[in-house]
Formats: sequence, C-alpha cells, structure tokens
Amino acid sequence: MRDGRYYCFWSSHGRKFAPDLRAPTGLYGMTAEHVAGPWRPLNGSGLVAANPLTAPFQVYCWWVTGEGDVFSFLDYPGARGTTPPLQPERRRAIFGGTVAPTFTLTFDGDTVLPAPVNPSA
Repeated sequence: MRDGRYYCFWSSHGRKFAPDLRAPTGLYGMTAEHVAGPWRPLNGSGLVAANPLTAPFQVYCWWVTGEGDVFSFLDYPGARGTTPPLQPERRRAIFGGTVAPTFTLTFDGDTVLPAPVNPSA
C-alpha cells in the first residue's frame, strides 16, 4: 500500500500470453483504492517495465519491494529473435543466471514508471 492505494505487481514471459495477444516479457501491475477493487491496469495497459524489443530474453522474474525497488534476474541477455536459444550449448553460453541491475519505480496514482537513472549516483 502506498499513498492510500493498493498495488499488485507480477511478471510474465511474453510467450505465455494467448496466441492472439502480443505482449512483452515484463513487469505488470494494477492498482485500487480498496483491496476488493475495482482494480485498474497501471499505465493504461498494465505494463510497467519490459525487455527491449531487440533483447526479448534479457531479464525475467521481476520483484517489487515495498519501497519500489525492482529486482530481476539475467536470462539470455545475448539472445535475439522470438524464441530463446534451442541448443543446450548456446543456452549455457549466454545464460545470465544472476541478479540483473536493480531500478526504482516512481508512483503517481495509476502511473508507475521506472525512475530516471542518475549516472553520477
């Protein structure tokens, strides 16, 4: 709960959506003033953060702390295309398997976005 609102976050792989629903692997969320709802998708679509289109398997499994910090894991940051590498040798060669760089969210009602990065911090 933040500023009198409930926030619910989850992560999903893009390939887990229905075949006719195109969505990126990413962090999704909804908000409501009451735990029983009604719940609304954040940012209009529910999408809060996603892998770049050029690196769709960069990270996975986003987790948002109560402070709004986001943790995730490196997946296949070097993979390109619409499916992860099929060959076991290639998968092992590019698998990240460690914590990805963290970031912080900014909250403004139904809008939740990654905070700008301060390169001097």
